[in-house]
Amino acid sequence: MRVNARLDPVDEERLRYLMDRTGKNVTEVLKDSVASLYEQVRARQASPYDLMQELGIVGRFESGDPRASESVDEVLAAALERKLGRG
Repeated sequence: MRVNARLDPVDEERLRYLMDRTGKNVTEVLKDSVASLYEQVRARQASPYDLMQELGIVGRFESGDPRASESVDEVLAAALERKLGRG
């Protein structure tokens, strides 16, 4: 996508500062800025599950039956049967 933008003097100075400090051109600084803002917005809107998955926490620990969340009714029924001596 091609972008044509008008910057006020303050934002122009900020852009020039970023270019000078990073050695990147306008396109690279703008791409990095979009990527940074995108990640900030996604982080605020992500569910706890999404955040744990991105951090590599989901599926990382042993918890017994790997299908327990998919078959919770069966797991609970079996546990009750064992506890009550019917199974």
